[in-house]
Amino acid sequence: MRRLAPNTQAQTDHENRMIKGFELQIDFFLPVWRRVLLLVVCFGWAAVEFLTGAPFWGIIFGALGGYALWQLFLSGWPGNRAEQ
Repeated sequence: MRRLAPNTQAQTDHENRMIKGFELQIDFFLPVWRRVLLLVVCFGWAAVEFLTGAPFWGIIFGALGGYALWQLFLSGWPGNRAEQ
């Protein structure tokens, strides 16, 4: 049986960068109008895709909108968690 090599620092740094690539809780989205605009664009485009008969892309954009909704409104901002 072959042993797996332990995670190297380079692998860990790469994984951390990938996770941060999907992080939406950044200062750019502090104004509420930007967060709402992102949701409108994601869910609006999902609706367009479903209406034009492309359910695959509708699911993709709907999932992106759901993730954005969770990140931007439902899970709270990191700074707010420390205050509670």
